[in-house]
Amino acid sequence: MTIPSTIKTNPKSTSFSLESQDFNSGTKIPDELTCSGSNVSPALEWMNVPESVKSFAIFMDDPDAPRGSFTHWLIANIPAKTTTLKKGISTATTLPNGSIQGKNDFNTAGYRGPCPPPGKAHNYVIHLYAIDNILPLSDSFTKSEFESALEGHVISEAKITGSFGR
Repeated sequence: MTIPSTIKTNPKSTSFSLESQDFNSGTKIPDELTCSGSNVSPALEWMNVPESVKSFAIFMDDPDAPRGSFTHWLIANIPAKTTTLKKGISTATTLPNGSIQGKNDFNTAGYRGPCPPPGKAHNYVIHLYAIDNILPLSDSFTKSEFESALEGHVISEAKITGSFGR
């Protein structure tokens, strides 16, 4: 997914950043976070949060998938005071902090890790969006519903990319 041109981001928020203690951006994603391992979500931490944030949202995809972008994870309405997600969060549609998870392209809620076909490694991008409202979504929302709800509400984006091959 790319932010449509009609979504305005704040260029003053360039220091907003996302990190994982499980892998550095541009490096291999550990097996534990993939279908070759335990398939658990990575620990994430974000810094330099822009002012006026009301919530956060996460979108993880494989832009190298044979049929185009493949969605691995969708989370919306992460509370504004949150700056971390622990490793291995639940795949429930509603999380204890009030966040909701959408359907990935495996047609399940929550995180499903990298699982490319054998061959060349694929890149996986975790996008974190700082949002100026609470998105009007119900649990098990779709990527299309997510994109529509984001329209005009993204303050800033941070992302990390990892690779994985089998």
